[in-house]
Amino acid sequence: MASGSGSAQTTGTSTTFLDALSKAGIEYNTELADMYRGFLGNRPYVSSGALNSHSSEFCRLYEPDINDRSCYSEQLLQDARDYSDTAIVVISRVSGESVDCPSQQYRVHNRDGSVDVDVTRSYLELSQEEERLLRYVGKNYKHVVVVVNSTNAMELGEVETLPGVGACLLVGTPGEVGANSIASVLLGETNPSGRTTDTYAYDLRTAASYANAGSMGEGIYTNSNGLYPDDGTLNPNVGTAETYDGVRFVDYVEGIYVGYRWYETADAEGFWNDVSNEHGRGYDGVVQYPFGYGLSYTNFSWEVVSQQPGENSSVGRDSTYQATVRVTNTGGVAGKDVVELYCTPPYYRGGIEKSATELVDYAKTKVLQPGESQDVTVEFSLDDVASYDYDDANGNGFSGYELERGTYTVQLKRDAHTLADCDNASTDLWLPETVLCGADLVTGATVQNQFTGSGARQRVHRRLGLRCRHHLSHARRLQGDLPKEVRQEPRDERFHPGAQPLRLFSGRGRCPRTRGAGLAFGRHLDRLDPVLSAFRERPAHLARTHAGGGLQLGRVGCAP
Repeated sequence: MASGSGSAQTTGTSTTFLDALSKAGIEYNTELADMYRGFLGNRPYVSSGALNSHSSEFCRLYEPDINDRSCYSEQLLQDARDYSDTAIVVISRVSGESVDCPSQQYRVHNRDGSVDVDVTRSYLELSQEEERLLRYVGKNYKHVVVVVNSTNAMELGEVETLPGVGACLLVGTPGEVGANSIASVLLGETNPSGRTTDTYAYDLRTAASYANAGSMGEGIYTNSNGLYPDDGTLNPNVGTAETYDGVRFVDYVEGIYVGYRWYETADAEGFWNDVSNEHGRGYDGVVQYPFGYGLSYTNFSWEVVSQQPGENSSVGRDSTYQATVRVTNTGGVAGKDVVELYCTPPYYRGGIEKSATELVDYAKTKVLQPGESQDVTVEFSLDDVASYDYDDANGNGFSGYELERGTYTVQLKRDAHTLADCDNASTDLWLPETVLCGADLVTGATVQNQFTGSGARQRVHRRLGLRCRHHLSHARRLQGDLPKEVRQEPRDERFHPGAQPLRLFSGRGRCPRTRGAGLAFGRHLDRLDPVLSAFRERPAHLARTHAGGGLQLGRVGCAP
């Protein structure tokens, strides 16, 4: 896949992966490639695009079964083994505008093109065919490289659990010519230096947003008939003459608990303490690759050359922290490294929701030859980590951005979870008094609520003529009161005249497992409990395990 879905799709001719291999001088098994091309001919719905098909059509998984001898004949398999001792397996997924990832898999694994629906696996898990293929090549090839060509973070536990898989390269969607870079990385001409831009969890159901993702998170106003688009407007995104079935909405109850802000805060609150599985215990049993993670063909050491202000210094809103880090290539191959800077603001239980760690800056080196060093500088203003208190959670009579009194811990990290192994990687700064940030430091503009508060809520809903009795409980971070069981309101309890207006934010309690502001589970993790329960009780045949192995660079690298 060269690009995601929607209006930004790559059109025209793109360099294919096989073209890139040939251009780089890498020979591949054309007999095997021809079998794949002939499996179903041209892939349906690709030319029409995601804006002209349903997700059940555009997100189909086309993969012949390794045990299907009408595709993989014994002679073909033997010829492939004789041809090379290296197997490259490409796993592709695409979604985006107009196409949500399906919660089940629509698989085409027979030549007749029939669609088999697998309700036990989501689109972002490996299919049964992909898993069996990896098992086969892991057993029959000396070197196995998995290339993940996906617009979304996937469940990739099999990369570590299946014997024989040596390396994994995340390439995203390479666009028109990016496939050339993939070939360069595989040859070792280019050293991967990218970093993950999301958290890769073994089970996506551990995400705070999962319970309200896709169709599970949609509601429909019952009195919307006649209002756009529930007025006979045709849906232009599905390829058929269908009208919209109502005015829909999504509750973003996860609040700030998105991506690493959820997983790192949950870990800081002990949310994963009782997790124990094949992958590991606690956080290690939940997160496979943290945000900001990436490997290299070489190694780097860090040395903090200078930092200002220093340990336990008193700071204010306009203070800037700056650290200069000397990065040295201690390996035998040229490459680039990334220095990441995070900050942990003070958190007071029952007060303003805050993430346990926040990325505030990063810097990437030039290509460093073995033994070469470079000083890079990372910095941030304390004003950058002010927390927005929309409902005066700390009871000081102010709603807006605040810097609360307390210790601000600044850390140099390899990724969102891993503290750098160098001296002075962590520095505490002290803010002696709470600062109310009523105006922007640069423009002087007043900062105030635009979408919350009784007036804003009433105006929005009166304009639409819609009402709702759906109440949200957002994430709170308080040790102790996580419900054992959660009753989610039915998605068809909709709005009707005379009902109370939609409450965009509510819920006062806090729970052990997150940091951030607003969510149906965050610090108040009540809605996450059924998600986590399902995760812990996942049937054995669906479990994603973690086993060892790996090429010299370890498990996963990112394309540059």
